[in-house]
Parts: sequence; structure tokens; C-alpha cells
Amino acid sequence: MGDEVQSDERLRHAAEKRVNEVLGFRTHLITYLAVNTMLFVIRLVIALSAGGGAWFP
Repeated sequence: MGDEVQSDERLRHAAEKRVNEVLGFRTHLITYLAVNTMLFVIRLVIALSAGGGAWFP
């Protein structure tokens, strides 16, 4: 019985670790997308307000 409990605990710990890794990845991905979207919008607003002459890669 003791081996089964330890095995279950290890499996639970591994599953919790995996879930935390996935949640961390999603958090970083959302942050990355939000920041890059804001930068693109800022660049677009500057380009449109300058008459299109400031639009360069």
C-alpha cells in the first residue's frame, strides 16, 4: 500500500508541475502578444499622423 501512495503522490506532483508549466507558458504568450500589438498600434498611429511618411520597417 505504501508504494501505491508514494506513486500516486509522484504522479500528482508531476501533473501539477506540468499544469503550472502550461499556465506559465500561456501567461507569457498572452503578455508577448499584448505588448507586440500595442507596439504595432503605436507605430501605426505615428505613421498615420505623419501622413504615411514615417512608415518604415
